[in-house]
Amino acid sequence: MSIYYLQMMKIGIVISTLVFIGMYTAISTLSGPTNSVYQGKPPSPRVYKTEGYYAGFDKTCTAKQTVVFIKTHKTGSQTLARTIERYGCRHNLTFVRKINDKKSIHFANLRFNSKSVHGFLPPPNVTKGDYSNYKYNMLTLHVRYTRKYIEEFMEDGAKYTTLLRDPSTQLESAFSFFSIERLMKNTKSSVSKIEQFLLTPQKYPKAASHVYVNNDQIFDLGLDNNFFNNETAINETISNLDEEMDLVLINEFFDESLLLLRKLLCWKLEDILYLPMNRRADYKKTPLSSALRQKAREKNHADTLLYDHFVKRLHERIRDYGPSFHVDLMRYRDMMADVRKKCVIGQYVSGKQILYNQTENMSKECRIYTEASTESNKRIRQLMKAPTVNYK
Repeated sequence: MSIYYLQMMKIGIVISTLVFIGMYTAISTLSGPTNSVYQGKPPSPRVYKTEGYYAGFDKTCTAKQTVVFIKTHKTGSQTLARTIERYGCRHNLTFVRKINDKKSIHFANLRFNSKSVHGFLPPPNVTKGDYSNYKYNMLTLHVRYTRKYIEEFMEDGAKYTTLLRDPSTQLESAFSFFSIERLMKNTKSSVSKIEQFLLTPQKYPKAASHVYVNNDQIFDLGLDNNFFNNETAINETISNLDEEMDLVLINEFFDESLLLLRKLLCWKLEDILYLPMNRRADYKKTPLSSALRQKAREKNHADTLLYDHFVKRLHERIRDYGPSFHVDLMRYRDMMADVRKKCVIGQYVSGKQILYNQTENMSKECRIYTEASTESNKRIRQLMKAPTVNYK
């Protein structure tokens, strides 16, 4: 073989390597916030020859079927809860639910205690009142995080997760959804209420101290409001969560987070497909300037420290996932594009939120993806053999 031919082969290999690296660099740009399903569209569908598996799938692991998801307010948590609940229903798992949840299925700003199980639906085939045998696979509700009491009624081997959102967008969403402006007096009609609130929160003490716009994420995760200005307590809470949570998902990297959750739980990509839920109508949204976003982050300083810490953690876990991450992410988004194509036939505004249209000839799969939260909860209560509740 001539020296010239060998040199040409080497050049060809170098060029191929550079092209491959360039492709992965381009793919890596898809993982940013603007490519979350909340903010953008996935790439067009591709064909994958993987025989039911994909690069990041570990064929030797066993699916985890006990999951604690601590819902945080106005972070996109309804979408994640519904995703986990679909898996639970598909596998006939048990859910923490109130005996009577007509008013609300959630526990909101309460903490569990040793007597909390007395208000739960018993698992199927467990006698009501036999509290020592009240053991559950799924907790997907709003409740303040108190690990020691949650462990008492969950099945062994539970994986603990939660979801965080940039404090500025979380505050804007909560301000709108919970109508915080009603707590503000003597406002100017020429300036938006939230702008006045963020520029001079001291003028509106009732609004500024409202739980849902006052470091609500770290509050949901256990820190009491009298410690919001205590750096030591904040950092200690973050450190404890870092140790106790198996995964903290991030709204701005929602798809990436779900891919990590799939790996943690050893689920299939099909198990984490979703459609966004509980989205606000556009007229309820107020765009914030970069200056106002910074004001919001400064106001909710504890939430900002919490969020920044776990964004960093998330990116570390993406690196640890390995070189197949972006390939798996692309396939995952292609699969979700297919779900939207099959199941989203129209949307409409109902009150504060956007819902999906349903038709009589819609497949059972699509009906479950697009159903309202009340219908989803009815299915869970039926699975738990509970009396039907009229939510109207």
